[in-house]
Amino acid sequence: MIVKSRKPSLQLLTLQAMKRRVRKNHEMYDAILNELGKREAGLYGENSLDYFINLLPETSPSYHVLHDLRLPYKNTYFQIDTLIIFPSCLLIIEIKNNRGTVYFDPRNNQVIQEVEDLPPKSLPDPILQVTNQAYKLKKWIEKRHCSSLSIDNLVVLTNPNVIVKVTSSPGLVEKHVVKSPALLGKVRAILNKYDVN
Repeated sequence: MIVKSRKPSLQLLTLQAMKRRVRKNHEMYDAILNELGKREAGLYGENSLDYFINLLPETSPSYHVLHDLRLPYKNTYFQIDTLIIFPSCLLIIEIKNNRGTVYFDPRNNQVIQEVEDLPPKSLPDPILQVTNQAYKLKKWIEKRHCSSLSIDNLVVLTNPNVIVKVTSSPGLVEKHVVKSPALLGKVRAILNKYDVN
């Protein structure tokens, strides 16, 4: 059951408004379109994952889905794309809608993306990102004196055409990274780990 829905971010809404209001010959127009395209692709990827989330097995009691969480941590905030609360564990999902070929290199905490004729681009390591989110969520829960469930995490690649290659730590990538259609099987394995059907 979805408890907190996903909504377009303020940044996305701002960029959409800027696109409508900024003249096409303005020096920043192309930069606005570029950033808008990235944000819209990200939202599209996040929305496309909902189909696969709806295929998840029913649990008793039911699980709860929260999208776009922003929680305080020390003097700042951290953001979680999707948190699924199962009776036996919490599952953090970081959603990536990368295109082209992505090379996972956890040993160096990076992902290299190659798209068509563009030069390779270094991206932040989403495995490190989701691991840090799990740590911060655990501390957030402890600070509120709540009973803590085990926390698992996944990076879900939503672009069906993305090519995944691994340059280091293949076991770590296999444990944490999955394409959308494989989400159901990965979640079943996580739930079986905690003996929940």
